[in-house]
Amino acid sequence: MHWNRTLAVALVTGVGSLVTMASAYASVAKHAHSQSIGAPNRGRLEHGVHLKTSSALRILPAVAPYDAEWATEELAEMVEQAAHDVRLHFADAILTVGQASKRAGGEIDRHHSHESGRDIDIAFYLQDAKQKPLLAGGYITIRNDGWSLDHHAHFDDARNFALLTSLVNSSHATITHIFVVHYLRARILSYAAKMNASPALIDRLASLMVQPAHVLPHDDHFHVRISCPRSSTSCMEWPYVVEKHPQKKEQPHHGRPTLQRARSSGRLVDDTNPLSHRRPAEGSLPQLPSIPDLHDSEGI
Repeated sequence: MHWNRTLAVALVTGVGSLVTMASAYASVAKHAHSQSIGAPNRGRLEHGVHLKTSSALRILPAVAPYDAEWATEELAEMVEQAAHDVRLHFADAILTVGQASKRAGGEIDRHHSHESGRDIDIAFYLQDAKQKPLLAGGYITIRNDGWSLDHHAHFDDARNFALLTSLVNSSHATITHIFVVHYLRARILSYAAKMNASPALIDRLASLMVQPAHVLPHDDHFHVRISCPRSSTSCMEWPYVVEKHPQKKEQPHHGRPTLQRARSSGRLVDDTNPLSHRRPAEGSLPQLPSIPDLHDSEGI
């Protein structure tokens, strides 16, 4: 009887230790920080987080079935905070997000980037003809007069400006690009000046908003990209581009052409110096590395 009791205690103790160890490992896995690995167009995502829907944020119905709303914690927190910030100013505002990355990152249909958890598509805030918020099932193209092609939706200057203001001032992440068609870029900057926004904010928006060439003009959504998070030590800041040497044959590398980081002003961009993720003081914006000219679809 004594031996049986001793054995039972040992078994219970052993099982308890195993349970404790399993719980510890589960806790570590649960709290492992997200990792953006590789470049925006040649990368993957580890421990990504799914964007949280709320009364201020929803997933675009047209893309919801694809389950591609995964991102780094920094990007997800930045977007969720922006939705909340806009809601504070406009009680009826609901931010609509499209695709970010797949759960493990990697190639994603209809995108040249969105592979490493640092890119996200955000639909424009829109109004109907009666200036009421309009929530569409898919992206709506906006013309240079601010109206949709069927004249049923209008670009909401105030809410979109509030959105971009929150994003660029975020303490969660640092934006490197906001891809959008050139005439909406001009519209936003004009509205910012009309609202007496600070010169620093206007300059920051002007430097980040760009219409990429040789791809769709981004006239129905914002494409936002953030810098490599400090915790993602294997993250590559700029997209890979194929090195073009007409006189040389490209050498295969694991089934893909030889690749290198995007160039800026004829030199390799230094992405080894992490950017500051602190909220900048007024008129004291962080110094970012020069942004490469993106003249083709690679990396967008």
